[in-house]
Amino acid sequence: MSDNIRIIQADINDARQLHEIEVLSFPPEKAASLEAFEYRLKECFFKAEADGRTVGLINGSCSHNPYITDDLYGPAVYLEYRHTGLWKHISLTCKEALVGYY
Repeated sequence: MSDNIRIIQADINDARQLHEIEVLSFPPEKAASLEAFEYRLKECFFKAEADGRTVGLINGSCSHNPYITDDLYGPAVYLEYRHTGLWKHISLTCKEALVGYY
C-alpha cells in the first residue's frame, strides 16, 4: 500500500467514482444507488486517495445527539487495496479528527 494516503471530504463531483467502488464492494441488494450516493454526499462522506487516485470511501453519520458515537457506515475500497491496512488508516483518521469531542 502506498504511504501517500489522504482522507478528505468527498463532494457531489465524486459521486460516480465512489458509486463504482460501492458496486464493486457490495452485492447488488446491499450496494447503494447512484441517487442515494448523491444524497448522502451532502453529509459526512469521506474518500481515501492513494497517489492521487480515489481508492476507497467511508460514510459517517451526522446527528444532533450531544454524544459522539463510532457509527461509521459504508466502508468500501477497490479490490487491489483490500487487506492492505487502508481501512484501518481510514477509520483511525476519522477518529483522530474527533478526539477533541471525546
